Amino acid sequence: MNTTTHGRPLCRLRSTPRASYRIFFIVPILGVLLVNERSAHAEDLPSGPRAEAWKRVEQAVTDGKPNSAVEALAGVEQSAAADKAWDEVARAIATRVFTETGDRPPEDPERLVRLAAAIETAPPETRPVLVAIRANWTWGYFQMNRWRFQQRTAGGAEASELARIGEWDLPTIVSEIRKRFAAAVDGGGALQKLPVGEWKALLTKGTMPDAYRPAVWDVVIHDAIAFAASGERGLADPEDAFELSATSPALGSPDEFRAWMPGDDAGVTDADSPILQAAALYRSLLDFHAADADRTAFLAADLDRILWAAGSAVDAGDVTVTDRKTDAIEGFFGRAGDHEIAAQAAHALAEIAREHDDLVEARAIAARAMEKHPTSVGGQLCRNLVKEIDAKELSLATERAWAAPWPVVRVTYRNLTKVHLRLAKADWPARLKAGKPNPAW
Repeated sequence: MNTTTHGRPLCRLRSTPRASYRIFFIVPILGVLLVNERSAHAEDLPSGPRAEAWKRVEQAVTDGKPNSAVEALAGVEQSAAADKAWDEVARAIATRVFTETGDRPPEDPERLVRLAAAIETAPPETRPVLVAIRANWTWGYFQMNRWRFQQRTAGGAEASELARIGEWDLPTIVSEIRKRFAAAVDGGGALQKLPVGEWKALLTKGTMPDAYRPAVWDVVIHDAIAFAASGERGLADPEDAFELSATSPALGSPDEFRAWMPGDDAGVTDADSPILQAAALYRSLLDFHAADADRTAFLAADLDRILWAAGSAVDAGDVTVTDRKTDAIEGFFGRAGDHEIAAQAAHALAEIAREHDDLVEARAIAARAMEKHPTSVGGQLCRNLVKEIDAKELSLATERAWAAPWPVVRVTYRNLTKVHLRLAKADWPARLKAGKPNPAW
């Protein structure tokens, strides 16, 4: 569940921003007990009338008492359902399944089996979110057991036998992950109607404002994009593998990109291309927010789309990806206007200049954005970039043993005008007699 420049994954120390929200239950990907991962963060626990009950659940799991945790969760789930606190109900169901299977080895699919069964009997209000959690857990199971599937390119158990998922071949498990994310994203629009602010019990707050991902669906579709962008396809790239050209509308304006349907092109035969899947998801995201009064989510998706396309495209003759990326970002500035997200675009543009060793231009771009949007995430990124560019650096290298003809002292520096060297006399024979043969002493 990882994805793009201004929407970054949970649990990473970074100078880049985190997504506005992430679903809690990404943590099983790491193969650790979810509640233990959160135990040190009391602010992650739901507040309100069941706050103390959630603390007891958390403490029971921390103490290694899963049965006590499950018993406490039953009361939480019933109380939350009575209050129609569906975010807490969903969290209680998923936590119960996770706790009951916490002692299972990574290759055991029982967690997926129990979650699938729990979704069937869960309150209708919680099912769309639980379906999204199931998609993430399936991806997590694959990541923890990748080595089991990697060489199994054909054969194995039937896709309908979830309990035998560990015996599936590579194409089948990848297809299952795609299917689960598709079910979550295309689930009748239910998640599109759920504001992230009303589902905080199930989401981890990031560093970005809610407006960047205002609905739970935004969180889920970014997870689906992260999977598509990972390039997993369940087999080696075919001979007709789809390539994203630098001239593609993927690096054009939003209208050009939204009108672009490469899957309808008879010349495109790689229907299972992860690039095509990611493009389709970005189109859905932009379409969903195209008419928003608040342009934040649309602009965020637009910038994400540009950066994703630039990272996936290949040069086309004289047209380079770098040139197209630069043009796309400059076009984005015109759409963003005075919106704070323009600072994130400026940071991306400044990074291009830095990659081409034009540090003066990179600093100028970042400094302008930093001054215009000093408190925004993009402004902070630009401030960090300016500090990196302005930082003083010095390193010296020469031979350890000097003899005629005398070696040189190589000095590498940045942002310095003078470097002073001092030669100190050393009596090496005396040091050797003193039992200090190492020249570093």
